[in-house]
Amino acid sequence: GNTLSGTYRGIDVNGPSDLISQNTITSTADWAVYTIGTSGQVERNIIVASSGIYSNGSGNQVYRNKVQVTGTYGVYLETSGSGNKVSNNMIYHTGADTTSVQGIRINSGGGNEVYYNSIYMQCTDTVGNNDGDGTNYAIYFNNATGLTTIKNNVLSGYQNGTDTSLDNATVYLLCINAGVAGVNYVSDYNDFHRRLVDSGDVNTGYSSALARQLLSDWQAATSQDANSLQVNPLF
Repeated sequence: GNTLSGTYRGIDVNGPSDLISQNTITSTADWAVYTIGTSGQVERNIIVASSGIYSNGSGNQVYRNKVQVTGTYGVYLETSGSGNKVSNNMIYHTGADTTSVQGIRINSGGGNEVYYNSIYMQCTDTVGNNDGDGTNYAIYFNNATGLTTIKNNVLSGYQNGTDTSLDNATVYLLCINAGVAGVNYVSDYNDFHRRLVDSGDVNTGYSSALARQLLSDWQAATSQDANSLQVNPLF
């Protein structure tokens, strides 16, 4: 693999059946990996960047990557196609005074599968600058069509508003911006871990324009995740 640092984009490809494997990519100005095409694979890369992996197309696989997202997105699925798989990735964000960071964003398309990912999402406010409440997301499901499956993921959220004189910090582990349970998405066998300090909150989910704090709240609102847990994954 390659070692790339300080470029505009780390790897930028447009075509079918591309394999992007075993690269170390850091400090890119834009996406670490940017790929448009079908039946491609992005696997076993180590990424430390503001924006991690962008995938647009059908039948693509994003798996076994380690992504430290410092600014916006870990993995971003932007596709009018279907049949994409995001699996076995480790994605984490630990920065302070950040907002709208998303571990995995499913923006459009359908028939996608999100399995066996471990996501640690932190939202910490350390300065009372009245810049608005920081809000970050482990998985953000935007406006996908078809049926996306979200199963066997470990989603761990940590927030610390520092104290009540500062802005609150909020994490949503699974945010459904637009979609109908059982029609646009199915979610189950996930672990939703919540760790909160001082002001702010870590919510299991967001649906129908409302925060769902506990797993039981999320289950009642969505009829999803009947077999999911809320336990500490110890990582």
